[in-house]
Amino acid sequence: MSWKQKVPLICRMKINKLRKIRKFSDLFGRYAVGAMRGYVAFSVSSNEWSRVAIGKDVQIHRGTLLHINGLSNATQIKIDSRVFIGQNCYFSAGKLISLGHDSLIGASCRFLGAGHVYSDPQVPYAKAKVVSYGEIVLEPNCWVGTGSTLVGDVHIGFGAVIAASSLVRGVVPPLSLVAGSPSQIRKLFNWHTKEWCSVSDDPIILEKSLQDHISNLPSLVTFINSLKFNAT
Repeated sequence: MSWKQKVPLICRMKINKLRKIRKFSDLFGRYAVGAMRGYVAFSVSSNEWSRVAIGKDVQIHRGTLLHINGLSNATQIKIDSRVFIGQNCYFSAGKLISLGHDSLIGASCRFLGAGHVYSDPQVPYAKAKVVSYGEIVLEPNCWVGTGSTLVGDVHIGFGAVIAASSLVRGVVPPLSLVAGSPSQIRKLFNWHTKEWCSVSDDPIILEKSLQDHISNLPSLVTFINSLKFNAT
């Protein structure tokens, strides 16, 4: 005998009714935070839509989960205009996850901004206190490749590229390409020649190249204006 047969019919009917109410609440919640201004697949879910903000022309594809850990009453996941999020991504917000406009998130990416305390192994980890790792912030027009994971306090500069299956912590400079687990800088974009240039494996040479790169970066406003120009 299956579990359904063991549960009285009246109870099964009530459970089904509650499921319908939850689906309606989920559907209403997503539209209340701006989903109607873009495309959010029906299977995209959040446990707290009121802590999510969605900009215009955003696309979020099937199977993506936006998880709010209730660590503050403010918006914890902010998705700016024209962001594309592939299928089966997972966002676990600590203080904040912010995706800058025109960013591209490949399928099966993970943004881990919070986790459980593990100081006492005698406390079941699933029941342990949830703490914030900080903020995960993407500036405008970043590309996070398929299967990549961002953990902790992460800041990705404008125009940066994260290669597929990378593990990212800390700061990624603007207009840089990182790859690997843990991720390392592999290329820098020369704003004047408009070319991606490979970097040296020598730490001293790399540091010098990075200093030169940062000193020659355009301002964020200039970069954003160039996006608008190229888009017309």
